[in-house]
Amino acid sequence: MSGLSCQLADSGDWDGLLRLLDSVDRALVGITSNDERGPLLSARGTVCHTFVSEAPGEYARTAARLVERFWSQRRSLFFEVLAEHWSWTQVGPHLTDPELRHLVAHSRVLRGEDLRQEAAGLGPQMFGDIPYALRPWEAEYRNPCESAEGHSRHGAAGGLTGIPTHLVPARVQLPAPGAVTLTWTSPQPVLPWASDTYCYAEVAGPVRSGAASALARHLSGRPRHERLTQAIPVTFASAYPALVNVLGGQGAYTHESAAAGRIAVWRLLRSMARLPGTSPADAVSEYVAGLNCLTWEEPSDDIWFLHVAVEHPATGTAWLVDGQDID
Repeated sequence: MSGLSCQLADSGDWDGLLRLLDSVDRALVGITSNDERGPLLSARGTVCHTFVSEAPGEYARTAARLVERFWSQRRSLFFEVLAEHWSWTQVGPHLTDPELRHLVAHSRVLRGEDLRQEAAGLGPQMFGDIPYALRPWEAEYRNPCESAEGHSRHGAAGGLTGIPTHLVPARVQLPAPGAVTLTWTSPQPVLPWASDTYCYAEVAGPVRSGAASALARHLSGRPRHERLTQAIPVTFASAYPALVNVLGGQGAYTHESAAAGRIAVWRLLRSMARLPGTSPADAVSEYVAGLNCLTWEEPSDDIWFLHVAVEHPATGTAWLVDGQDID
């Protein structure tokens, strides 16, 4: 079935691809066995994925309605495929579900689209006051042409890139571990219905401490020969893309939602700054402007990892995000 969908796409028979999808839907009616439904559902997803990622511009409305059709039947990450390949101008007017509209909009914003003129129609009530254009600290290191998802008919090419440190010569000496108490929690998923996304990172804070002291306390539980004595200072802007990925569900072989990641980062910042969810976006940017960050690498790090300790000297607080997924 997947081979047939690719053949139809290669031949440009997009209407034939839609007919194939309808035939799969008809075949699913009345089938209750999971063994029988599984291959058909997989084929159904392949057909939708191929159409949404490769159909030409005149099929924008059809692609949007197709994703919304899947959305209404079972929440899925097809909205990220839609946002990867279609502009808001092309598909936004054809989306009616409020949550779906917000997620596609935020995913488009991460890809460099400025949707501030659409803000009135979207409204802040769904996920809070998150601007519909990238703030400078979001855009500085995020390259919209290098999507982490890489959605295509062959699936999503993932991989957590981490925080770039190769051009940072400075090091910060860590103090002796103090009496800082760190309580680690797993962030609540922005999309609790998304069964194929999860967050493998944990968050601690805010705590009354500097970032170096909090990090030293965190590392003090390691075996002595694995304890680090130095950390690398980085900007929050350089850590932002990795935070979007990891809080959106990216791991070794998992697909993330860029939109969910952006929303989660904004929620985390408000939480750490002790700002209400309705606080203006400018207040969050003001908080970000005062942040100092450290990152580090552990001997056990494999390919997918994220370590960042963040402090706000003006408030005397720090927080950490730490995660690792093994290949």
